Amino acid sequence: MKIPFGLHRRIPRVRRVLEMLASATTERDALREDLKAALRHIEVIQADLAGQKSVAAPRYPYVVAIPDQALGAVALRMLSLLRPMDVVGKKLIRKGRPNDGGYLMIDSGLDGVVAYSLGINDDVSWDLDMAALGCQIYQYDHTIDALPKKHPNFHWYRTGIAAQPSADGVLQPLGDLIARNGHAGRRDLILKMDIEGYEWEVFDSMEPSTLAQFSQISMEMHTLALAPHDLQAKIASVLEKLYASHQPVHVHANNHGYFGIIGGVPIPDTLEVTYVRRTDHQFTDCKRIFPTEQDMPCRKDVPDFFLGALGALPAPTVTEPAGTSVSKAVHGNS
Repeated sequence: MKIPFGLHRRIPRVRRVLEMLASATTERDALREDLKAALRHIEVIQADLAGQKSVAAPRYPYVVAIPDQALGAVALRMLSLLRPMDVVGKKLIRKGRPNDGGYLMIDSGLDGVVAYSLGINDDVSWDLDMAALGCQIYQYDHTIDALPKKHPNFHWYRTGIAAQPSADGVLQPLGDLIARNGHAGRRDLILKMDIEGYEWEVFDSMEPSTLAQFSQISMEMHTLALAPHDLQAKIASVLEKLYASHQPVHVHANNHGYFGIIGGVPIPDTLEVTYVRRTDHQFTDCKRIFPTEQDMPCRKDVPDFFLGALGALPAPTVTEPAGTSVSKAVHGNS
């Protein structure tokens, strides 16, 4: 077939267009493959990040740093008010389950007494150990419908502990409950408290005479690192109140929560602390390194928080309330 001259002149141009189209198609297909590979790589990265989050978020506690020197100064005072000492002639024993829920207490005045257990949730291991010593256990928790286990020595009430009674009667001051149970004036009571931050208002409003009824107090303290200025001031005030009548003898950080660097001062957000009444004992300087061999991490999958030689902290300067002798109780027996 004879190709018209005008069309013949266009053949090279059409050929070049076709070649360009073929090249563009090849490049497009290559780009598509590159895009698919990139998307597959992104999916792998996203899956890897999702896997890391699923492991890291619950596995490791958070560290919070607040560069506030005023908060740091109060945090340092709080630690000095929590400075542990050893009890002369007594040893520490564990009551409650391993890890979270157990407390170290001194082996004195635990048999056959009355114990108050504030905050139960799903754990009565401490209560069972105390009941095994013949103690009557008065338990208060308004957030549960029933105890996880029962014991003849348990007396559970669906009542919460607060500074003031609530209108519906669900919340009650601890001093009122002690009086209602016929324990007013007794000085052999034991207290275990874990009420998720409400301890500060409870102790702040508690009469010193009620506080003095407890020969030992094992408790969990919350919001030590994350407290704003106003709450931190209240916490320090409550610690001074406790320090006036009771001496810290053991401290352990709960590694479920935050660890704070507050104004340069390292302090856990949650601490387990055991106090004993000053007038019952003599004390000597504590040279233990915390955590001690008797301690167990609250979370088994995370290392315990290292607190070091807390007993080496300087003793706090306190104004002694009338009728007390904090300096003699602490320093005279060192």
